[in-house]
Amino acid sequence: MTRPLTLIFTALLTIASPAAAGTFRHDRDIDQYRKAAANPRLACAGWVKFNGGEKQASGILIDPSLVLTCAHVANSAEAEEHAWHFGDQARKGVRVIHLKGYQESARDRWHFNGNDLAIVQLDRPINEIEPAIRYRVNDEVGKTVWCVGNGLIGDGQEGLRRPLIQERLAGTNVIDTIGDQSAYSLFSDRTLMYDFDGPAGGDLNMMGDEHPTDLEYSATDGDSGGGLFIEQDGELLLAGIFFGGVDSGRSDRKGSAYSYGEIGVAVRVSSHNDWIDAVIEDPRSYADENRQAETIRLKVIDEKRQSVENFTVLGLTPEDGETLKQYESTDEFSLGPITEHRKRTIVVRNVANTIGKVVRLDDRLLAELNGSVQLLPLATIKARLFDLSGRPLKSDSIYLSVRPNEKHLRRLKTIKTDDEGRIEVKVPCWSKYLMWYEGNHTAFKSTLSVFPGKAYDLGDIRVATGPMVPPKKATVETHADR
Repeated sequence: MTRPLTLIFTALLTIASPAAAGTFRHDRDIDQYRKAAANPRLACAGWVKFNGGEKQASGILIDPSLVLTCAHVANSAEAEEHAWHFGDQARKGVRVIHLKGYQESARDRWHFNGNDLAIVQLDRPINEIEPAIRYRVNDEVGKTVWCVGNGLIGDGQEGLRRPLIQERLAGTNVIDTIGDQSAYSLFSDRTLMYDFDGPAGGDLNMMGDEHPTDLEYSATDGDSGGGLFIEQDGELLLAGIFFGGVDSGRSDRKGSAYSYGEIGVAVRVSSHNDWIDAVIEDPRSYADENRQAETIRLKVIDEKRQSVENFTVLGLTPEDGETLKQYESTDEFSLGPITEHRKRTIVVRNVANTIGKVVRLDDRLLAELNGSVQLLPLATIKARLFDLSGRPLKSDSIYLSVRPNEKHLRRLKTIKTDDEGRIEVKVPCWSKYLMWYEGNHTAFKSTLSVFPGKAYDLGDIRVATGPMVPPKKATVETHADR
Protein backbone atom coordinates (compact mmCIF):
# COMPACT_ATOMS: atom_id res chain seq x y z
CA MET A 1 0.00 0.00 0.00
CA THR A 2 1.07 3.60 -0.24
CA ARG A 3 1.49 5.78 2.80
CA PRO A 4 1.92 9.53 2.97
CA LEU A 5 4.88 10.58 5.12
CA THR A 6 2.42 12.77 7.27
CA LEU A 7 0.32 14.53 9.80
CA ILE A 8 0.66 13.90 11.18
CA PHE A 9 1.53 14.70 10.35
CA THR A 10 0.36 14.54 9.90
CA ALA A 11 1.08 13.69 5.48
CA LEU A 12 4.31 13.78 7.48
CA LEU A 13 2.87 15.98 10.17
CA THR A 14 3.44 14.81 13.70
CA ILE A 15 4.30 15.42 17.34
CA ALA A 16 6.04 18.69 18.16
CA SER A 17 9.79 19.24 18.49
CA PRO A 18 12.02 22.03 17.27
CA ALA A 19 13.92 20.28 14.51
CA ALA A 20 14.25 17.49 11.97
CA ALA A 21 14.88 13.76 11.89
CA GLY A 22 14.28 10.35 10.30
CA THR A 23 15.21 6.69 10.66
CA PHE A 24 18.85 5.64 10.54
CA ARG A 25 21.09 2.57 10.75
CA HIS A 26 20.76 0.74 14.07
CA ASP A 27 24.52 0.06 14.07
CA ARG A 28 25.50 3.73 13.89
CA ASP A 29 25.70 6.29 16.69
CA ILE A 30 22.97 8.93 16.47
CA ASP A 31 25.63 11.61 17.07
CA GLN A 32 26.95 10.95 13.56
CA TYR A 33 23.57 12.00 12.15
CA ARG A 34 23.40 15.01 14.48
CA LYS A 35 26.80 16.16 13.23
CA ALA A 36 25.69 15.74 9.60
CA ALA A 37 22.61 17.86 10.27
CA ALA A 38 24.80 20.70 11.54
CA ASN A 39 26.43 21.04 8.09
CA PRO A 40 26.05 24.74 7.13
CA ARG A 41 25.28 23.66 3.57
CA LEU A 42 21.98 22.23 4.89
CA ALA A 43 20.95 25.42 6.68
CA CYS A 44 18.41 26.04 3.90
CA ALA A 45 16.29 23.18 5.33
CA GLY A 46 13.76 24.55 7.81
CA TRP A 47 10.54 23.65 9.56
CA VAL A 48 7.08 25.00 10.34
CA LYS A 49 5.12 24.43 13.55
CA PHE A 50 1.31 24.52 13.60
CA ASN A 51 -1.81 23.22 15.37
CA GLY A 52 -0.85 24.93 18.61
CA GLY A 53 2.71 23.67 18.37
CA GLU A 54 1.71 19.99 18.39
CA LYS A 55 2.71 19.33 14.78
CA GLN A 56 5.40 20.42 12.40
CA ALA A 57 6.71 19.69 8.93
CA SER A 58 9.53 20.75 6.63
CA GLY A 59 10.46 23.15 3.86
CA ILE A 60 13.49 24.30 1.83
CA LEU A 61 14.51 27.95 1.37
CA ILE A 62 14.90 28.45 -2.40
CA ASP A 63 15.00 32.27 -2.37
CA PRO A 64 15.39 34.71 0.54
CA SER A 65 11.59 35.13 0.59
CA LEU A 66 10.34 31.76 -0.71
CA VAL A 67 10.05 28.26 0.79
CA LEU A 68 9.54 25.14 -1.35
CA THR A 69 7.49 22.45 0.41
CA CYS A 70 4.76 19.89 -0.26
CA ALA A 71 1.30 21.10 -1.17
CA HIS A 72 -0.18 18.83 1.49
CA VAL A 73 2.07 20.50 4.07
CA ALA A 74 1.00 23.98 2.94
CA ASN A 75 -2.65 22.93 3.07
CA SER A 76 -2.55 21.07 6.38
CA ALA A 77 -0.41 23.64 8.15
CA GLU A 78 -2.32 26.67 6.87
CA ALA A 79 1.24 27.58 6.03
CA GLU A 80 0.57 31.23 5.20
CA GLU A 81 -0.28 31.89 8.86
CA HIS A 82 2.51 30.11 10.72
CA ALA A 83 6.18 30.87 11.26
CA TRP A 84 8.83 29.12 9.19
CA HIS A 85 12.11 28.56 11.05
CA PHE A 86 15.61 28.44 9.56
CA GLY A 87 18.27 28.28 12.26
CA ASP A 88 17.56 31.19 14.59
CA GLN A 89 15.57 33.02 11.90
CA ALA A 90 11.75 32.89 11.83
CA ARG A 91 9.36 34.40 9.29
CA LYS A 92 5.61 34.21 8.80
CA GLY A 93 4.17 33.08 5.51
CA VAL A 94 1.91 35.49 3.66
CA ARG A 95 0.90 33.53 0.54
CA VAL A 96 0.86 29.98 -0.80
CA ILE A 97 1.31 29.26 -4.52
CA HIS A 98 0.36 25.74 -5.61
CA LEU A 99 1.89 23.89 -8.51
CA LYS A 100 -0.49 23.76 -11.45
CA GLY A 101 -2.04 20.32 -11.62
CA TYR A 102 -2.13 19.63 -7.90
CA GLN A 103 -5.60 18.83 -6.62
CA GLU A 104 -6.77 16.83 -3.63
CA SER A 105 -8.69 14.32 -5.71
CA ALA A 106 -8.89 10.65 -4.76
CA ARG A 107 -5.81 9.87 -6.87
CA ASP A 108 -3.81 13.05 -6.45
CA ARG A 109 -4.35 13.08 -2.70
CA TRP A 110 -1.77 10.31 -2.48
CA HIS A 111 0.49 12.36 -4.75
CA PHE A 112 1.29 9.62 -7.27
CA ASN A 113 1.71 12.18 -10.06
CA GLY A 114 4.59 14.10 -8.49
CA ASN A 115 2.71 17.41 -8.38
CA ASP A 116 2.65 17.68 -4.58
CA LEU A 117 4.51 21.00 -4.48
CA ALA A 118 3.79 24.49 -3.19
CA ILE A 119 5.81 27.64 -2.59
CA VAL A 120 5.24 29.75 0.52
CA GLN A 121 6.06 33.45 0.27
CA LEU A 122 7.50 34.88 3.51
CA ASP A 123 6.66 38.24 5.04
CA ARG A 124 10.35 39.27 5.06
CA PRO A 125 13.45 37.87 3.35
CA ILE A 126 15.97 35.73 5.22
CA ASN A 127 19.32 37.15 4.16
CA GLU A 128 21.40 35.32 6.76
CA ILE A 129 21.00 31.90 5.09
CA GLU A 130 22.04 30.87 1.59
CA PRO A 131 19.03 29.52 -0.38
CA ALA A 132 19.27 26.07 -1.91
CA ILE A 133 20.68 25.67 -5.42
CA ARG A 134 18.52 23.28 -7.44
CA TYR A 135 19.63 20.25 -9.44
CA ARG A 136 18.72 20.76 -13.13
CA VAL A 137 19.73 17.48 -14.79
CA ASN A 138 17.47 14.43 -15.04
CA ASP A 139 20.19 11.87 -14.29
CA GLU A 140 19.41 11.39 -10.59
CA VAL A 141 19.28 7.56 -10.61
CA GLY A 142 22.34 6.07 -8.92
CA LYS A 143 23.32 9.35 -7.28
CA THR A 144 23.99 9.51 -3.53
CA VAL A 145 21.80 12.11 -1.81
CA TRP A 146 22.03 13.89 1.51
CA CYS A 147 18.62 13.83 3.22
CA VAL A 148 17.31 16.26 5.84
CA GLY A 149 13.77 16.84 7.03
CA ASN A 150 11.59 17.14 10.09
CA GLY A 151 10.45 13.68 11.14
CA LEU A 152 10.22 11.34 14.09
CA ILE A 153 13.43 9.50 14.96
CA GLY A 154 13.94 5.75 14.85
CA ASP A 155 16.29 3.07 13.59
CA GLY A 156 15.96 0.51 10.83
CA GLN A 157 15.84 -2.48 13.15
CA GLU A 158 13.18 -1.28 15.61
CA GLY A 159 11.26 1.35 13.63
CA LEU A 160 10.11 4.56 15.34
CA ARG A 161 11.41 5.04 18.87
CA ARG A 162 9.11 5.44 21.87
CA PRO A 163 8.24 7.89 23.18
CA LEU A 164 7.87 9.66 19.85
CA ILE A 165 10.36 12.53 19.53
CA GLN A 166 11.79 14.68 16.75
CA GLU A 167 15.36 15.85 16.40
CA ARG A 168 17.39 17.46 13.63
CA LEU A 169 19.30 14.67 11.87
CA ALA A 170 20.68 14.16 8.39
CA GLY A 171 21.97 11.13 6.51
CA THR A 172 22.43 9.64 3.06
CA ASN A 173 20.71 7.30 0.62
CA VAL A 174 20.87 6.48 -3.09
CA ILE A 175 18.22 7.29 -5.71
CA ASP A 176 17.32 3.80 -6.95
CA THR A 177 14.76 4.55 -9.66
CA ILE A 178 12.27 6.97 -11.21
CA GLY A 179 8.65 6.41 -10.19
CA ASP A 180 7.28 5.22 -13.54
CA GLN A 181 10.19 2.77 -13.92
CA SER A 182 9.54 1.09 -10.57
CA ALA A 183 7.31 -1.85 -9.67
CA TYR A 184 4.79 0.71 -8.42
CA SER A 185 3.37 1.89 -11.73
CA LEU A 186 1.02 4.45 -10.16
CA PHE A 187 3.95 6.81 -9.62
CA SER A 188 4.96 9.14 -12.45
CA ASP A 189 8.31 10.14 -13.93
CA ARG A 190 8.12 13.25 -11.73
CA THR A 191 8.95 11.18 -8.64
CA LEU A 192 12.22 9.76 -7.26
CA MET A 193 12.33 6.51 -5.25
CA TYR A 194 14.85 4.96 -2.86
CA ASP A 195 14.78 2.05 -0.40
CA PHE A 196 15.99 1.87 3.20
CA ASP A 197 18.83 -0.64 3.02
CA GLY A 198 20.00 -2.57 6.06
CA PRO A 199 23.51 -3.91 6.74
CA ALA A 200 22.31 -7.53 6.56
CA GLY A 201 21.35 -7.18 2.88
CA GLY A 202 19.02 -9.83 1.43
CA ASP A 203 15.39 -9.44 0.39
CA LEU A 204 14.92 -6.30 2.51
CA ASN A 205 17.10 -4.30 0.11
CA MET A 206 14.65 -4.27 -2.78
CA MET A 207 15.98 -1.73 -5.27
CA GLY A 208 19.40 -0.76 -6.58
CA ASP A 209 22.54 -1.66 -4.67
CA GLU A 210 21.78 -4.01 -1.77
CA HIS A 211 24.43 -2.40 0.44
CA PRO A 212 23.49 0.61 2.62
CA THR A 213 25.44 3.85 2.65
CA ASP A 214 27.60 4.55 5.68
CA LEU A 215 24.93 6.92 7.09
CA GLU A 216 21.86 5.28 5.51
CA TYR A 217 18.76 7.36 6.24
CA SER A 218 15.05 7.31 5.39
CA ALA A 219 12.24 9.83 5.89
CA THR A 220 9.51 9.49 8.53
CA ASP A 221 6.37 11.30 9.72
CA GLY A 222 7.14 15.02 9.76
CA ASP A 223 9.66 14.90 6.91
CA SER A 224 7.21 16.00 4.20
CA GLY A 225 8.69 19.07 2.53
CA GLY A 226 12.25 18.11 3.48
CA GLY A 227 15.01 17.82 0.90
CA LEU A 228 17.25 15.37 -0.95
CA PHE A 229 20.53 16.96 -2.06
CA ILE A 230 23.04 15.72 -4.65
CA GLU A 231 26.67 16.73 -4.02
CA GLN A 232 28.41 18.17 -7.07
CA ASP A 233 31.61 20.21 -7.27
CA GLY A 234 31.54 20.84 -3.52
CA GLU A 235 27.95 22.07 -3.49
CA LEU A 236 24.74 20.38 -2.34
CA LEU A 237 22.02 20.74 -4.99
CA LEU A 238 18.33 20.24 -4.20
CA ALA A 239 17.09 17.24 -6.22
CA GLY A 240 13.94 16.11 -4.39
CA ILE A 241 11.27 17.02 -1.85
CA PHE A 242 10.12 14.27 0.52
CA PHE A 243 6.39 13.55 0.31
CA GLY A 244 5.56 9.89 0.92
CA GLY A 245 6.47 6.27 1.22
CA VAL A 246 5.50 2.75 0.22
CA ASP A 247 5.08 -0.23 2.52
CA SER A 248 6.95 -2.85 0.51
CA GLY A 249 5.46 -5.74 2.46
CA ARG A 250 8.99 -6.86 3.33
CA SER A 251 9.87 -4.34 6.01
CA ASP A 252 12.19 -5.60 8.71
CA ARG A 253 9.79 -4.94 11.57
CA LYS A 254 6.23 -6.00 10.79
CA GLY A 255 3.59 -3.59 12.01
CA SER A 256 6.17 -0.86 12.58
CA ALA A 257 6.66 1.80 9.94
CA TYR A 258 10.04 3.07 8.81
CA SER A 259 12.27 0.02 9.28
CA TYR A 260 14.66 -1.61 6.78
CA GLY A 261 12.96 -2.52 3.50
CA GLU A 262 10.62 0.47 3.32
CA ILE A 263 10.59 2.67 0.21
CA GLY A 264 10.66 6.47 0.20
CA VAL A 265 9.27 8.73 -2.53
CA ALA A 266 10.17 12.34 -3.35
CA VAL A 267 8.95 14.92 -5.83
CA ARG A 268 11.54 15.26 -8.61
CA VAL A 269 12.70 18.89 -8.54
CA SER A 270 14.24 18.74 -12.04
CA SER A 271 10.72 18.17 -13.44
CA HIS A 272 9.46 21.45 -12.02
CA ASN A 273 12.35 23.90 -12.35
CA ASP A 274 10.60 26.00 -15.01
CA TRP A 275 7.63 26.57 -12.69
CA ILE A 276 9.88 27.31 -9.71
CA ASP A 277 11.91 29.79 -11.80
CA ALA A 278 8.71 31.58 -12.87
CA VAL A 279 7.52 31.96 -9.28
CA ILE A 280 10.90 33.22 -8.07
CA GLU A 281 10.97 35.81 -10.87
CA ASP A 282 7.62 37.35 -9.92
CA PRO A 283 5.75 35.63 -7.07
CA ARG A 284 3.20 38.41 -6.60
CA SER A 285 1.83 38.28 -10.11
CA TYR A 286 2.20 34.55 -10.62
CA ALA A 287 -1.26 33.13 -11.26
CA ASP A 288 -2.34 30.23 -9.08
CA GLU A 289 -4.61 28.67 -11.69
CA ASN A 290 -6.03 26.12 -9.26
CA ARG A 291 -7.50 28.73 -6.96
CA GLN A 292 -11.28 29.13 -7.17
CA ALA A 293 -12.56 31.43 -4.46
CA GLU A 294 -16.01 31.21 -2.94
CA THR A 295 -17.52 33.51 -0.33
CA ILE A 296 -19.79 31.82 2.19
CA ARG A 297 -22.43 33.75 4.15
CA LEU A 298 -24.10 32.39 7.25
CA LYS A 299 -26.85 33.47 9.59
CA VAL A 300 -26.71 31.75 12.96
CA ILE A 301 -29.77 30.78 15.02
CA ASP A 302 -30.13 29.10 18.42
CA GLU A 303 -32.15 26.02 19.38
CA LYS A 304 -35.29 28.20 19.53
CA ARG A 305 -34.51 29.47 16.03
CA GLN A 306 -33.75 32.96 17.33
CA SER A 307 -30.94 34.96 15.73
CA VAL A 308 -27.54 34.73 17.46
CA GLU A 309 -25.63 38.00 17.23
CA ASN A 310 -22.22 36.98 18.60
CA PHE A 311 -20.59 33.76 17.51
CA THR A 312 -17.30 32.18 16.47
CA VAL A 313 -16.62 30.17 13.33
CA LEU A 314 -13.80 27.62 13.24
CA GLY A 315 -12.38 26.39 9.94
CA LEU A 316 -11.45 22.72 10.27
CA THR A 317 -9.87 20.05 8.13
CA PRO A 318 -12.27 17.19 7.47
CA GLU A 319 -9.73 14.49 8.30
CA ASP A 320 -8.92 15.16 11.92
CA GLY A 321 -10.79 18.25 13.09
CA GLU A 322 -7.62 20.32 13.23
CA THR A 323 -8.36 24.03 13.67
CA LEU A 324 -7.04 26.05 10.74
CA LYS A 325 -8.45 29.49 11.32
CA GLN A 326 -10.81 31.17 13.76
CA TYR A 327 -13.17 33.94 12.74
CA GLU A 328 -15.15 36.30 14.97
CA SER A 329 -18.42 37.69 13.67
CA THR A 330 -21.71 39.30 14.62
CA ASP A 331 -25.13 38.55 13.13
CA GLU A 332 -23.91 37.56 9.66
CA PHE A 333 -20.64 36.05 8.59
CA SER A 334 -18.64 35.80 5.36
CA LEU A 335 -16.01 33.10 4.95
CA GLY A 336 -13.67 33.23 2.00
CA PRO A 337 -11.93 32.57 -0.15
CA ILE A 338 -12.52 28.83 -0.17
CA THR A 339 -10.35 26.94 -2.64
CA GLU A 340 -10.37 23.43 -3.99
CA HIS A 341 -7.02 22.93 -2.24
CA ARG A 342 -8.43 23.41 1.22
CA LYS A 343 -11.90 22.00 1.54
CA ARG A 344 -13.00 22.65 5.07
CA THR A 345 -15.46 21.67 7.69
CA ILE A 346 -16.77 24.51 9.83
CA VAL A 347 -18.03 24.69 13.37
CA VAL A 348 -20.08 27.61 14.66
CA ARG A 349 -20.27 28.34 18.38
CA ASN A 350 -21.09 31.18 20.75
CA VAL A 351 -20.14 32.14 24.29
CA ALA A 352 -23.09 30.27 25.78
CA ASN A 353 -21.34 26.90 25.34
CA THR A 354 -23.37 25.94 22.32
CA ILE A 355 -22.10 24.53 19.08
CA GLY A 356 -23.45 24.37 15.56
CA LYS A 357 -23.56 21.54 13.10
CA VAL A 358 -20.47 20.57 11.17
CA VAL A 359 -20.70 21.26 7.44
CA ARG A 360 -18.26 20.11 4.76
CA LEU A 361 -17.34 22.89 2.38
CA ASP A 362 -17.43 21.32 -1.05
CA ASP A 363 -19.25 22.02 -4.28
CA ARG A 364 -22.29 19.99 -3.27
CA LEU A 365 -22.86 21.87 -0.02
CA LEU A 366 -21.93 25.43 -0.97
CA ALA A 367 -25.53 26.33 -1.76
CA GLU A 368 -26.77 24.74 1.45
CA LEU A 369 -24.25 26.68 3.48
CA ASN A 370 -25.51 30.04 2.22
CA GLY A 371 -28.29 30.10 4.77
CA SER A 372 -28.63 29.52 8.49
CA VAL A 373 -26.80 27.29 10.93
CA GLN A 374 -28.55 26.19 14.11
CA LEU A 375 -26.59 26.07 17.35
CA LEU A 376 -27.04 23.03 19.59
CA PRO A 377 -26.24 22.60 23.31
CA LEU A 378 -23.11 20.75 24.37
CA ALA A 379 -23.31 17.35 26.04
CA THR A 380 -21.95 16.72 29.56
CA ILE A 381 -19.80 13.73 30.50
CA LYS A 382 -19.02 12.81 34.10
CA ALA A 383 -16.91 10.09 35.69
CA ARG A 384 -15.00 9.27 38.87
CA LEU A 385 -11.51 7.80 38.54
CA PHE A 386 -9.78 5.44 40.97
CA ASP A 387 -6.43 3.68 40.88
CA LEU A 388 -6.27 -0.12 41.12
CA SER A 389 -5.99 0.05 44.91
CA GLY A 390 -9.29 1.92 45.11
CA ARG A 391 -7.90 5.36 45.95
CA PRO A 392 -9.32 8.40 44.09
CA LEU A 393 -7.02 9.34 41.21
CA LYS A 394 -5.76 12.90 41.53
CA SER A 395 -4.32 14.25 38.29
CA ASP A 396 -4.19 17.37 36.17
CA SER A 397 -3.32 15.40 33.03
CA ILE A 398 -6.42 13.47 32.06
CA TYR A 399 -6.61 13.84 28.30
CA LEU A 400 -9.93 13.80 26.50
CA SER A 401 -9.56 12.89 22.83
CA VAL A 402 -11.97 12.70 19.94
CA ARG A 403 -11.73 10.29 17.04
CA PRO A 404 -13.64 11.88 14.10
CA ASN A 405 -13.06 8.70 12.11
CA GLU A 406 -11.25 5.40 12.46
CA LYS A 407 -7.93 6.74 11.13
CA HIS A 408 -7.46 9.93 13.10
CA LEU A 409 -7.30 10.89 16.74
CA ARG A 410 -6.79 14.35 18.21
CA ARG A 411 -6.66 15.67 21.73
CA LEU A 412 -9.73 17.75 22.52
CA LYS A 413 -8.79 19.11 25.94
CA THR A 414 -6.98 18.38 29.20
CA ILE A 415 -9.09 17.73 32.29
CA LYS A 416 -8.15 18.06 35.98
CA THR A 417 -9.73 15.77 38.56
CA ASP A 418 -10.90 17.08 41.93
CA ASP A 419 -9.70 15.61 45.24
CA GLU A 420 -12.25 12.81 44.91
CA GLY A 421 -11.13 11.86 41.40
CA ARG A 422 -14.17 13.36 39.71
CA ILE A 423 -14.14 14.81 36.20
CA GLU A 424 -16.83 16.72 34.37
CA VAL A 425 -16.49 18.02 30.83
CA LYS A 426 -18.72 19.49 28.14
CA VAL A 427 -18.24 18.15 24.62
CA PRO A 428 -19.67 18.87 21.17
CA CYS A 429 -22.38 16.57 19.89
CA TRP A 430 -20.13 15.42 17.04
CA SER A 431 -17.55 13.88 19.40
CA LYS A 432 -18.27 10.21 18.93
CA TYR A 433 -15.17 8.37 20.15
CA LEU A 434 -13.70 9.44 23.49
CA MET A 435 -10.50 8.28 25.22
CA TRP A 436 -8.81 9.32 28.46
CA TYR A 437 -5.14 8.96 29.33
CA GLU A 438 -3.43 9.66 32.64
CA GLY A 439 0.09 10.89 32.02
CA ASN A 440 1.87 8.36 29.80
CA HIS A 441 -0.18 5.46 31.13
CA THR A 442 -3.40 3.99 29.84
CA ALA A 443 -6.32 5.02 32.00
CA PHE A 444 -9.36 3.72 30.18
CA LYS A 445 -11.09 3.81 26.85
CA SER A 446 -14.75 4.19 26.08
CA THR A 447 -16.64 4.46 22.82
CA LEU A 448 -19.64 6.70 23.26
CA SER A 449 -22.15 8.33 20.94
CA VAL A 450 -22.78 11.84 22.25
CA PHE A 451 -26.06 13.63 21.67
CA PRO A 452 -26.61 17.40 22.11
CA GLY A 453 -27.78 18.60 25.50
CA LYS A 454 -27.59 15.16 27.14
CA ALA A 455 -25.70 14.18 30.30
CA TYR A 456 -23.65 10.98 30.49
CA ASP A 457 -22.41 9.56 33.79
CA LEU A 458 -19.76 6.89 33.27
CA GLY A 459 -19.70 6.07 36.98
CA ASP A 460 -16.65 4.74 38.85
CA ILE A 461 -13.70 3.74 36.68
CA ARG A 462 -10.53 1.94 37.77
CA VAL A 463 -7.39 3.28 36.12
CA ALA A 464 -4.28 1.18 35.47
CA THR A 465 -1.27 3.42 36.12
CA GLY A 466 1.41 0.88 35.26
CA PRO A 467 3.30 0.58 31.95
CA MET A 468 1.46 1.43 28.74
CA VAL A 469 -0.69 -1.47 27.55
CA PRO A 470 -3.30 -1.66 24.78
CA PRO A 471 -6.53 -0.28 26.28
CA LYS A 472 -9.51 -2.56 26.56
CA LYS A 473 -12.87 -1.41 25.30
CA ALA A 474 -15.06 -0.37 28.22
CA THR A 475 -18.76 -1.06 28.55
CA VAL A 476 -20.34 2.35 28.99
CA GLU A 477 -23.51 2.73 31.04
CA THR A 478 -25.19 6.11 30.71
CA HIS A 479 -27.78 7.70 32.97
CA ALA A 480 -29.39 9.90 30.36
CA ASP A 481 -32.16 9.29 27.93
CA ARG A 482 -31.28 9.71 24.28
